[in-house]
Amino acid sequence: METVDLGAPAGALLALDLSAYARALVDREPAVRADEFDAVHKMRVSARRLRSSLRTFAPLLVSGAIADLDVELRWLGGVLGAPRDAEVAQARVLALLAELPEDLADSDGAVVLATNLAGRYTAARATLLLEMGGDEWRRAMTAVTELGAQPPLGPGARIPVTEAVPPLVRAAWRRLARRVDSAFAARPSDASPLLHRARRAAKQVRYAAESCVPAYGDDAQELAEQARSLQDVLGEHQDAVVAQQLLAEVAQEAAGAGASTFAFEALANHERRTAAMARRGFAATWDEASRGCYRRWLRR
Repeated sequence: METVDLGAPAGALLALDLSAYARALVDREPAVRADEFDAVHKMRVSARRLRSSLRTFAPLLVSGAIADLDVELRWLGGVLGAPRDAEVAQARVLALLAELPEDLADSDGAVVLATNLAGRYTAARATLLLEMGGDEWRRAMTAVTELGAQPPLGPGARIPVTEAVPPLVRAAWRRLARRVDSAFAARPSDASPLLHRARRAAKQVRYAAESCVPAYGDDAQELAEQARSLQDVLGEHQDAVVAQQLLAEVAQEAAGAGASTFAFEALANHERRTAAMARRGFAATWDEASRGCYRRWLRR
């Protein structure tokens, strides 16, 4: 891994991060077109990484330079998100179906569910390919290529890493802590959207810490790993919540077609239990992740 001296300009660290993920995003395009395994996911992650870094380290960039880039990356993430979300839902629900008793797994309702999931992915994939042939896609990919080749570094990027970077990562952490507090303070019935917001904040902390690994090494990596643990448990909660919503939608379709809904009820109960377990696990995960030892390097 390429390293950056702590006394080097902060722009050197940011340029390394932006260049790496811009290149990763652009390089993933042929695999997405070929429908290779996990290609859409990896390309979407690169888009999210870039957008997160632009936001976290905005003070190091030319004022106003990221507005158009943010629009392009948000659009890319949305276009890639539909097939990825359909892919995740299909894999998750089909895996759960396979664990049901045979009479439920082979029921007419289960057939309706499997058919619906396959159709959602096929439609989302077709829409993605259509977008990939359009002008908006070409503009977005050009913007990403230019970002990687010449990041719009501003005067703040000349400040040494040790002075410029820790305050920006601390700000991302404080945002996460506020969102976690809000989620803990909410009633269980109101917590899901707040937990999802906390998940996004955890992801931003993770990405910010990973961006700092070339300069801060294991210290930054440890914080990134703690943030990823938060992201994972909250991701499990969000996936369970989304699955419940999907099951409710398709159950209505099945009932309208005269199919059995027992499989839907069994799966929905499973996902409710999964969400509850994730909420309980999140509290313990936060207790560990929020220990000050993981952020000592930010106080230097």
